[in-house]
Amino acid sequence: MTKPTDKIANYYTTNPGQVALLVNDYVYSDLDFTTKVRAVSKGTLISVQGIEYTSDGYPRLKVSGGYLTANNSRVTKPVSTLSNYYVTNPGKIIMLVNAHIYGDVNLQNQGNAVTKGTVVNVQGIEFAPNGYPRLKVSGGYLTANKANVAQYKETANSVKIQQVIKLAKTKLGDPYTQSQAGRLGPNSFDCSGFVYYLYKTAAGVTLNGTVTTTEEKSGHEVSLNALKPGDLLFYGTRGSTYHVGLYEGNGVMIHASTPEDGVKETQIQYYMPSFARRILD
Repeated sequence: MTKPTDKIANYYTTNPGQVALLVNDYVYSDLDFTTKVRAVSKGTLISVQGIEYTSDGYPRLKVSGGYLTANNSRVTKPVSTLSNYYVTNPGKIIMLVNAHIYGDVNLQNQGNAVTKGTVVNVQGIEFAPNGYPRLKVSGGYLTANKANVAQYKETANSVKIQQVIKLAKTKLGDPYTQSQAGRLGPNSFDCSGFVYYLYKTAAGVTLNGTVTTTEEKSGHEVSLNALKPGDLLFYGTRGSTYHVGLYEGNGVMIHASTPEDGVKETQIQYYMPSFARRILD
């Protein structure tokens, strides 16, 4: 019989079945952790075969090939609903709902908003101490719940949209012009000339005309609550619109704004469009 350590409350003492690593660690060949067998990275899921104790009373997790710490500050039992979550890195995800990036794995410190339709690069999977997996992204953590995010698979049209947005960003700071000769670019624009130039140059798509009232017939209408990067945002009454911009994502529009500001980015929460059209699905 071995007397358990007086710190036993900090350890798993019954087989959790499976654990997720909260930190980078190692599997050891022996109970006393003197010989490393392999490294296991943060976020890895490992099946547990049982619990064994060291001679001085510390529990270990018996796993394939050796032993792993049973300390509940280093490993956690995943939630029973794990199948509802991404547990391996999907690479890129697209937001199915409006959400936020959080500064911590517990999703307590709310950070930047990410709107429905936004594509986000995923750096890896990490687990919260309560057993929920999270997506590690630039700036923090996102939910890994498949009801809120989905793996993003690029299509020919999604690549074109990325090219449109990439080109738009290179035009930030370019002048706004009211000249008929210069408003279609490549170095100066008005609002409708700007989006016409972007789609024709980067995607090979010709919009319905070069003014807002004809461009608003391009593509198909989408809800302002379901915007995706590449959507055109229109201002004014249908048939007599007066402004248009390109939705970049994350609540931001790129547009040829005014003669004073030229091509710029604007948070649309401060300048809400009247309706939106999707050119490429």
